[in-house]
Amino acid sequence: MIPFGKADTPDPSKLTPDEIDKSVNCLIADAIRSADWTFFNENYSKQAEEVVRALNQAGYVLAPRSPTKEMVAAGREAIEIGQHKPSAVAGEVYAAMVESGGVLP
Repeated sequence: MIPFGKADTPDPSKLTPDEIDKSVNCLIADAIRSADWTFFNENYSKQAEEVVRALNQAGYVLAPRSPTKEMVAAGREAIEIGQHKPSAVAGEVYAAMVESGGVLP
C-alpha cells in the first residue's frame, strides 16, 4: 500500500521523485474513491475534478508543459531588478508561472 494519504501528505518539495510518484498516485486514488463510490452511473468529470482539486490542495499543480503567454508574462513580472541569487529568481519566476497556468484553483 502507498504510505501517504490525504491527512498525512507531506510537502512535495521535500520528497524524492519516488515518494512524489507514490504520493500523487495515492492522492488520485483517494480522490476518485471519494468523488464517486457507486458502481453504476459513474461521473468521470466529477472524478477528474476531484483529482485535480486533491492534487492542488496537497501542493501539486497541473500546468501545461509549454508555458502560455499569460504564464510567461507572470514569470517576467515576478523578476525583480537588483541583486538576487539565481535560485531565488528562478523560484519566484516558477511560482508565478505555475500560479498563472494551473488548472482549477
